[in-house]
Amino acid sequence: MITTAAFPDHNIDPKKKDQAWRLQFAKAIWNNWNTSMPTGSIFRAKANEYAEIDDYALNKQSVSRYQKRLLPDDADNESWGNISWETRSDGMVLFNIAAAKLQKLMHNIIATPINQFAKDAEDKAYQELKAKLILKQSLQGSELEGHPLLTSLPNEPQSLEELEIQMQYAPKLVRAKDIEESVQLILSENEFMAVMDIMATDLLKYGVAVISDDLCENNRVKLRRVSPASFGCSYTTYYDFRDITWAFEVVSVKLSELAKHFDEDQMKSLETKARTQAGNPNVNISIANNGWDIFKVDVLKARFLSYNDRVIEANKDTNGNMRVSKAKPSKVNPFYKDGNGDVVKKNQREGVEYIGKKVEVVYQASWVIDTDLIYDDGLMPNTPRSVELSKMARTRLGYSILAANFSNMRAVGMMEHMKSTIDDLNEATFKLRNARNSMVPPGWDIDLAAIENVALGAGGEKMKPKEILSMFFEKGTLISRRSGISMDSNVNYKAIVPLNNNSLDYFTTLANDIAMSKQALRDITGLNELTDGSTPNPKTLTTIANLANESTNNALYPYINAKRRIYENLSKAIIQRLQAAVRKGGYSGYDKISQRWVQVPKSILEYDYDILIEDQPSEEQRQVIYSLMMEDIKAGYISHAEVISVLYTKNLKHAAFLLSYKVEKGKERQQQFALQNTQANAQAQMQSNQMAEQLKMQAETQRHMMKMDEIDKEKSWEYKIAELKVAQADAAIDKKAVYEIMGNDA
Repeated sequence: MITTAAFPDHNIDPKKKDQAWRLQFAKAIWNNWNTSMPTGSIFRAKANEYAEIDDYALNKQSVSRYQKRLLPDDADNESWGNISWETRSDGMVLFNIAAAKLQKLMHNIIATPINQFAKDAEDKAYQELKAKLILKQSLQGSELEGHPLLTSLPNEPQSLEELEIQMQYAPKLVRAKDIEESVQLILSENEFMAVMDIMATDLLKYGVAVISDDLCENNRVKLRRVSPASFGCSYTTYYDFRDITWAFEVVSVKLSELAKHFDEDQMKSLETKARTQAGNPNVNISIANNGWDIFKVDVLKARFLSYNDRVIEANKDTNGNMRVSKAKPSKVNPFYKDGNGDVVKKNQREGVEYIGKKVEVVYQASWVIDTDLIYDDGLMPNTPRSVELSKMARTRLGYSILAANFSNMRAVGMMEHMKSTIDDLNEATFKLRNARNSMVPPGWDIDLAAIENVALGAGGEKMKPKEILSMFFEKGTLISRRSGISMDSNVNYKAIVPLNNNSLDYFTTLANDIAMSKQALRDITGLNELTDGSTPNPKTLTTIANLANESTNNALYPYINAKRRIYENLSKAIIQRLQAAVRKGGYSGYDKISQRWVQVPKSILEYDYDILIEDQPSEEQRQVIYSLMMEDIKAGYISHAEVISVLYTKNLKHAAFLLSYKVEKGKERQQQFALQNTQANAQAQMQSNQMAEQLKMQAETQRHMMKMDEIDKEKSWEYKIAELKVAQADAAIDKKAVYEIMGNDA
């Protein structure tokens, strides 16, 4: 049965929620936590168990528990006194492997604006980007091509096709990506990788993890891991503690720190209290010897929700204009009652409308436990709130909490499940070590009467028993007598009988117990030879390996899911803190992960954002993308620069989207190049044919001219021959004529 202690009334004038009211609330928190929580509750109620779990995780648990159960009443037993009481490290090794698997699981943050106007803004941004790309394409080659207004931002698509694919893949505003980068900036500033590692071990050890978020005085967002052993909160049935109304941390504070807040008499009372408090040195150290820097007292640092009324009054002035102004809460709050106990509304004017709204607020107080001293108390500054009007009246305490296995304020981690099995393993090991020390070796039962008076020695003398035993142990030959010792009728009688103890059976039993305990630890963690990397078989089939991985993932799923959820809740908390910081003057910083300066946009004040957590791609998933890229590189679809841009994309879907888009663009480039080559080849072929025809015509012309020249020369020669023949004929005729003339003359 859950009961509550005496908490002060919330329904009073905010001015009356003074230090005495806050002190009463702090005392009520402490009283309620210590008296009204279920048995076995988590957080500070299990601080001692958490310390023991820490010892088991480090393999430094006390061996006294084993010694009480195993040591006999005789404290002088030498066999137990000589064994090693070092515990086995099997549990620690498996726990560290499970923690490493949980720590190496990285996540991506996807922010999406969820207000009613977000969709309209998204459509507007899409139209603006589309118009910009169309204008950019139409002005290519002109003087305005490189105008600054047309320059694409790093996150913007470079073409209409890329814009359409991007809207299908992840339709979101560019400003949403800026929000994701802003959240990443806060994680980087707070060394959140180390915080996440500790948070993962908290989930595995205690089954719960707590992260605090604050906006400090210097307007910087601060994240801090809170030890579950020092934490406490109001009762809840939700594993994410969404409805808690108060929470606290118990810290040990030096007296020198408290001296800033209390007077001399109060400090003397604190000094007296500190000298009797556990954990302080049990010596008489004076204040003059820096005692205030040595002594500490426990302080409860509490945060608790309350509500106050905010009232406005609306009336009309003499000109009929509506006037709205702030009014006192007493105008509408029913906590004002008359002498009869009836609710009254005081000092309300006629014709004035009073509108009141209850607004959640967070008070804080640091109370020195078991005293009446309180400090650093009042309204908590920079209370996180939504930017949406319908949710603006709600707030939160500033803690992100999540339990992996949770019921009735109880949570159990993996190491707590492993404890009993680790104890069984160590007890069996200690028994085995003791059995080894106290083991009696195998021996021989020798009947001296059977080996005496054996007359087979030299010269017929009787052999001595020592000589017979030497012959037996050296050559395996035994000479003995049966007559005279009443063993004539016992055919199974042996003079020397081996003595065997039952140690082997006992050792086998202990070895089986150890093996069963080791297997039980593997079953609890879900680890096996493949997933812990101890003795993997290189011939294991892929299907078997996938089943082994699935088994480990199933065992770790409650903790993996808890890590995702707390990461998601914390990201939402960071956005609210950034919204408050931007209202106070802006926020910027250097992100060590992206290695660039990040400015948180003022648009963060326009919307509430929903957060989706996605796992970053594993090495196996990246290998699939890598193998596809290798094929695309060989085919010439993508360049090395494009490969690098895909490889260093944390989001697997985004990487697949980039790869498919760049491959399609590469195919288009290759097709255009192939078309250009075809056209060039056709044109070259045409030109070649034309040149061939020209050469052919030139050759024909040349042959024709040569033929004509040959004919001309042939005809000319024939003409000369004919001419010569004619000349010769003429000469013969002339000669003949001369002869005839001369003959006639004679």
